[in-house]
Amino acid sequence: MEGRGSSPPTRQKLAKFDLIDINKYRYSELAPNTWAAIKAFNPNIGIYLYEDGTEASNFMDTWSPIATYGSGRYNVSRGHSMGSLNGNNPGLFLLDSAGNRIYNPAYSDVASNQYFYLMDFGSPAWQAYWLEAVKADIINQPWVGDGVHADNCVTFPAGAGIPRPQVPHGRRLVRRDEHVRERDLRRTAWLWPETLVQPRHDRLARRSGCVAGCGCRSESAGRGR
Repeated sequence: MEGRGSSPPTRQKLAKFDLIDINKYRYSELAPNTWAAIKAFNPNIGIYLYEDGTEASNFMDTWSPIATYGSGRYNVSRGHSMGSLNGNNPGLFLLDSAGNRIYNPAYSDVASNQYFYLMDFGSPAWQAYWLEAVKADIINQPWVGDGVHADNCVTFPAGAGIPRPQVPHGRRLVRRDEHVRERDLRRTAWLWPETLVQPRHDRLARRSGCVAGCGCRSESAGRGR
Protein backbone atom coordinates (compact mmCIF):
# COMPACT_ATOMS: atom_id res chain seq x y z
CA MET A 1 0.00 0.00 0.00
CA GLU A 2 2.93 2.34 0.67
CA GLY A 3 4.52 4.33 -2.15
CA ARG A 4 8.04 3.52 -3.35
CA GLY A 5 10.98 5.50 -4.65
CA SER A 6 10.66 9.26 -4.60
CA SER A 7 6.84 9.32 -4.55
CA PRO A 8 5.15 10.30 -1.26
CA PRO A 9 3.98 7.36 0.88
CA THR A 10 0.34 6.38 0.58
CA ARG A 11 -0.47 7.73 4.05
CA GLN A 12 0.60 11.21 2.99
CA LYS A 13 -1.32 11.02 -0.28
CA LEU A 14 -4.52 9.96 1.47
CA ALA A 15 -4.08 12.59 4.17
CA LYS A 16 -4.57 15.32 1.55
CA PHE A 17 -8.29 14.60 1.41
CA ASP A 18 -11.21 15.56 3.63
CA LEU A 19 -12.72 12.10 3.41
CA ILE A 20 -11.69 8.63 2.34
CA ASP A 21 -14.00 5.65 1.89
CA ILE A 22 -11.96 2.50 2.30
CA ASN A 23 -12.35 -1.21 2.94
CA LYS A 24 -11.76 -2.26 6.53
CA TYR A 25 -9.24 -4.98 5.59
CA ARG A 26 -6.70 -2.20 4.95
CA TYR A 27 -6.64 -1.38 8.66
CA SER A 28 -3.53 -3.50 9.28
CA GLU A 29 -1.55 -2.52 6.19
CA LEU A 30 0.28 0.43 7.81
CA ALA A 31 1.81 0.78 11.27
CA PRO A 32 0.59 1.25 13.93
CA ASN A 33 -2.64 0.94 11.94
CA THR A 34 -3.72 2.53 8.68
CA TRP A 35 -6.25 4.92 10.21
CA ALA A 36 -3.77 6.24 12.78
CA ALA A 37 -1.03 6.51 10.16
CA ILE A 38 -3.22 8.70 7.94
CA LYS A 39 -4.56 10.81 10.79
CA ALA A 40 -1.00 11.51 11.93
CA PHE A 41 -0.73 13.73 8.84
CA ASN A 42 -4.33 15.00 8.90
CA PRO A 43 -6.19 14.51 12.20
CA ASN A 44 -9.35 16.05 10.72
CA ILE A 45 -9.76 13.56 7.90
CA GLY A 46 -12.88 11.41 7.93
CA ILE A 47 -12.36 7.68 7.44
CA TYR A 48 -15.49 5.88 6.29
CA LEU A 49 -15.62 2.10 5.94
CA TYR A 50 -17.32 0.48 2.99
CA GLU A 51 -20.33 -1.83 3.42
CA ASP A 52 -22.95 -2.80 0.88
CA GLY A 53 -26.23 -1.33 2.08
CA THR A 54 -28.76 -3.11 -0.14
CA GLU A 55 -27.18 -6.41 -1.16
CA ALA A 56 -25.89 -9.49 0.63
CA SER A 57 -23.43 -12.07 -0.64
CA ASN A 58 -23.76 -15.84 -0.41
CA PHE A 59 -20.01 -16.55 -0.41
CA MET A 60 -18.53 -14.62 2.54
CA ASP A 61 -19.71 -16.91 5.35
CA THR A 62 -16.19 -18.18 6.07
CA TRP A 63 -14.45 -14.82 5.65
CA SER A 64 -12.94 -12.98 8.59
CA PRO A 65 -15.07 -10.04 9.81
CA ILE A 66 -12.32 -7.64 8.75
CA ALA A 67 -12.65 -8.84 5.14
CA THR A 68 -16.42 -8.93 4.60
CA TYR A 69 -18.37 -6.15 2.94
CA GLY A 70 -21.59 -7.97 2.05
CA SER A 71 -22.82 -9.23 5.43
CA GLY A 72 -21.18 -12.68 5.45
CA ARG A 73 -24.28 -14.18 7.05
CA TYR A 74 -25.93 -16.15 4.26
CA ASN A 75 -26.02 -19.55 5.97
CA VAL A 76 -24.36 -18.57 9.26
CA SER A 77 -25.49 -16.05 11.84
CA ARG A 78 -22.15 -15.00 13.36
CA GLY A 79 -24.14 -14.53 16.55
CA HIS A 80 -26.75 -12.26 14.95
CA SER A 81 -29.96 -12.19 17.00
CA MET A 82 -32.07 -12.62 13.84
CA GLY A 83 -30.11 -15.63 12.62
CA SER A 84 -28.77 -16.16 9.10
CA LEU A 85 -30.27 -14.54 6.03
CA ASN A 86 -30.94 -17.63 3.93
CA GLY A 87 -31.95 -19.92 6.77
CA ASN A 88 -33.93 -17.58 9.00
CA ASN A 89 -34.88 -14.58 6.86
CA PRO A 90 -35.69 -15.74 3.30
CA GLY A 91 -38.40 -13.09 3.08
CA LEU A 92 -35.77 -10.35 3.02
CA PHE A 93 -34.58 -11.36 -0.46
CA LEU A 94 -36.30 -9.48 -3.29
CA LEU A 95 -37.72 -11.68 -6.06
CA ASP A 96 -38.36 -11.16 -9.75
CA SER A 97 -41.71 -11.86 -11.44
CA ALA A 98 -40.79 -15.54 -11.74
CA GLY A 99 -40.06 -15.85 -8.04
CA ASN A 100 -36.29 -15.97 -8.41
CA ARG A 101 -33.96 -14.01 -6.18
CA ILE A 102 -32.68 -10.85 -7.84
CA TYR A 103 -28.92 -10.57 -7.98
CA ASN A 104 -26.35 -8.06 -9.19
CA PRO A 105 -24.89 -9.46 -12.44
CA ALA A 106 -21.93 -7.07 -12.36
CA TYR A 107 -20.57 -8.53 -9.12
CA SER A 108 -21.92 -12.09 -9.19
CA ASP A 109 -20.31 -15.19 -10.69
CA VAL A 110 -23.08 -17.55 -11.77
CA ALA A 111 -20.65 -20.28 -12.83
CA SER A 112 -19.15 -20.33 -9.33
CA ASN A 113 -22.52 -19.92 -7.57
CA GLN A 114 -21.39 -16.65 -6.04
CA TYR A 115 -24.08 -13.99 -5.86
CA PHE A 116 -24.76 -10.55 -4.50
CA TYR A 117 -28.50 -10.71 -3.82
CA LEU A 118 -30.73 -7.65 -3.68
CA MET A 119 -32.36 -7.36 -0.29
CA ASP A 120 -35.61 -5.64 0.70
CA PHE A 121 -33.75 -2.53 1.81
CA GLY A 122 -36.98 -0.59 2.40
CA SER A 123 -38.04 -3.12 5.01
CA PRO A 124 -37.52 -2.21 8.68
CA ALA A 125 -36.54 -5.86 9.21
CA TRP A 126 -33.63 -5.62 6.74
CA GLN A 127 -32.59 -2.26 8.17
CA ALA A 128 -32.51 -3.76 11.66
CA TYR A 129 -30.58 -6.77 10.42
CA TRP A 130 -28.05 -4.62 8.57
CA LEU A 131 -27.55 -2.27 11.51
CA GLU A 132 -26.88 -5.08 13.98
CA ALA A 133 -24.43 -6.68 11.54
CA VAL A 134 -22.59 -3.40 11.00
CA LYS A 135 -22.33 -2.82 14.73
CA ALA A 136 -20.77 -6.26 15.14
CA ASP A 137 -18.48 -6.08 12.11
CA ILE A 138 -17.40 -2.44 12.26
CA ILE A 139 -18.58 -0.35 15.20
CA ASN A 140 -17.52 -2.78 17.92
CA GLN A 141 -14.19 -3.62 16.29
CA PRO A 142 -10.69 -2.10 16.62
CA TRP A 143 -10.90 -0.99 12.97
CA VAL A 144 -13.90 1.26 13.54
CA GLY A 145 -13.57 4.53 11.63
CA ASP A 146 -15.48 7.81 11.61
CA GLY A 147 -18.45 6.49 9.66
CA VAL A 148 -19.86 3.80 7.38
CA HIS A 149 -20.50 4.09 3.65
CA ALA A 150 -23.73 2.16 2.98
CA ASP A 151 -23.42 1.53 -0.76
CA ASN A 152 -26.14 1.25 -3.41
CA CYS A 153 -28.87 2.99 -1.43
CA VAL A 154 -30.35 4.59 -4.52
CA THR A 155 -33.75 5.17 -6.13
CA PHE A 156 -32.98 3.97 -9.65
CA PRO A 157 -30.93 0.88 -10.69
CA ALA A 158 -28.62 2.97 -12.87
CA GLY A 159 -27.39 4.68 -9.75
CA ALA A 160 -26.35 1.42 -8.12
CA GLY A 161 -23.28 0.89 -10.24
CA ILE A 162 -24.17 -1.17 -13.30
CA PRO A 163 -21.87 -0.07 -14.82
CA ARG A 164 -19.93 1.51 -11.97
CA PRO A 165 -21.17 5.02 -11.26
CA GLN A 166 -19.07 8.12 -11.45
CA VAL A 167 -20.39 11.57 -10.66
CA PRO A 168 -18.79 14.08 -13.05
CA HIS A 169 -17.84 17.43 -11.64
CA GLY A 170 -20.68 19.93 -11.97
CA ARG A 171 -23.55 17.51 -12.52
CA ARG A 172 -26.65 18.54 -10.60
CA LEU A 173 -27.97 15.69 -8.48
CA VAL A 174 -30.91 17.38 -6.80
CA ARG A 175 -33.77 19.72 -7.61
CA ARG A 176 -33.15 23.40 -7.05
CA ASP A 177 -35.48 23.44 -4.06
CA GLU A 178 -33.70 20.58 -2.26
CA HIS A 179 -31.18 21.62 0.37
CA VAL A 180 -28.09 19.43 0.38
CA ARG A 181 -25.30 20.00 2.86
CA GLU A 182 -21.67 19.96 1.88
CA ARG A 183 -21.05 16.63 3.54
CA ASP A 184 -23.86 15.00 1.54
CA LEU A 185 -22.83 16.04 -1.96
CA ARG A 186 -19.19 15.85 -2.92
CA ARG A 187 -17.13 15.20 -5.98
CA THR A 188 -16.15 11.54 -5.82
CA ALA A 189 -13.74 9.23 -7.58
CA TRP A 190 -15.23 5.75 -7.74
CA LEU A 191 -12.69 2.98 -7.14
CA TRP A 192 -14.97 0.29 -5.69
CA PRO A 193 -14.20 -1.55 -3.52
CA GLU A 194 -10.94 0.29 -2.87
CA THR A 195 -11.30 3.96 -1.92
CA LEU A 196 -13.61 6.86 -2.55
CA VAL A 197 -11.93 10.17 -1.98
CA GLN A 198 -12.80 13.86 -2.12
CA PRO A 199 -10.15 16.59 -2.38
CA ARG A 200 -10.39 19.47 0.04
CA HIS A 201 -10.02 22.03 -2.72
CA ASP A 202 -12.62 20.59 -5.10
CA ARG A 203 -16.23 20.19 -4.02
CA LEU A 204 -19.68 20.58 -5.56
CA ALA A 205 -21.33 22.19 -2.57
CA ARG A 206 -20.40 25.53 -1.04
CA ARG A 207 -19.06 25.57 2.50
CA SER A 208 -22.01 27.83 3.31
CA GLY A 209 -24.34 24.88 3.05
CA CYS A 210 -26.19 24.14 -0.17
CA VAL A 211 -25.51 23.33 -3.77
CA ALA A 212 -23.97 26.27 -5.62
CA GLY A 213 -26.66 28.22 -7.42
CA CYS A 214 -29.57 26.51 -5.75
CA GLY A 215 -31.05 29.86 -4.69
CA CYS A 216 -31.88 28.83 -1.14
CA ARG A 217 -31.37 31.03 1.91
CA SER A 218 -30.42 28.42 4.45
CA GLU A 219 -28.06 29.27 7.28
CA SER A 220 -24.46 28.11 7.09
CA ALA A 221 -24.07 24.63 8.52
CA GLY A 222 -20.30 24.68 8.58
CA ARG A 223 -18.23 21.58 8.02
CA GLY A 224 -19.41 18.34 9.51
CA ARG A 225 -19.68 14.62 9.05
